[in-house]
Amino acid sequence: MISVHACVIFIFLNSAIPHLRLDSQKEIIIKILQCILFIFSSKSHDLMEFWRIEVVRKESFSWHRLLRNKKNRRRNFLFWWRLASEMHRHGSKSQKKAASAIASKLKDRYACDIALDAKIGACLHIPHHMGIVITSRAHIGEHCIIR
Repeated sequence: MISVHACVIFIFLNSAIPHLRLDSQKEIIIKILQCILFIFSSKSHDLMEFWRIEVVRKESFSWHRLLRNKKNRRRNFLFWWRLASEMHRHGSKSQKKAASAIASKLKDRYACDIALDAKIGACLHIPHHMGIVITSRAHIGEHCIIR
């Protein structure tokens, strides 16, 4: 089943990003597959709870609502940062590399540098991402608003 997903993703990337070298496409596919494998593994229970609280914002988790609400800029950041953080904490060596790549893209796109090792409780809210730096030594509780 994973090989079918890999073929579909490879065909999509081939048509959507034709200027990339084949090596770059393979790296992107591998990172996407690492994310998918982590999401559907038993290690992602905390991730689903964070997503339910911060992105879905309902009592029950729904994949449809997750993907719909992720379009919001603030929730999109939390979606990807929580995925990268949980992959970095609980993932394999290759999943940790994929998490670092996600964190790097987030830093470039949002100008917000939150270390993947930072321990941040649920209900994190960041109204303005620009210029925020949180180190790996930070321990932030639940229901925190960072401005």
